[in-house]
Amino acid sequence: MPIIYEPSGKAREYSDLAANFYTGCSHACKYCYCSAIMRKTLSDWSANPHERINIINQFERDAKKATKEDKDKELLFSFMSDCYQNEEAAFLTRQALLIAEKYEFKKVNVLTKAGFRA
Repeated sequence: MPIIYEPSGKAREYSDLAANFYTGCSHACKYCYCSAIMRKTLSDWSANPHERINIINQFERDAKKATKEDKDKELLFSFMSDCYQNEEAAFLTRQALLIAEKYEFKKVNVLTKAGFRA
């Protein structure tokens, strides 16, 4: 399953491509839709956020295989969690941003509510 994907439905209006690095989110926002998508309660979704298995290697593999057309599209980190929800996530996000730069993605946006950590 690819890490870099084309969002579908309403999400498509926000970004041409996306990548999700985490399962769960510690913010536990009352308006979060992710727990419903994953068929979990909000408390279960936010209880133990964690990096997806081998995610950076998989992201680099996808970035390396991306076409020039893909690299010209907007890439969003992340629809399913906050990329800066904690220091571990911030470190992982930094690695992903460096990979995106290495493979010459032109536009990378990060969706976060973490403020100065970002």
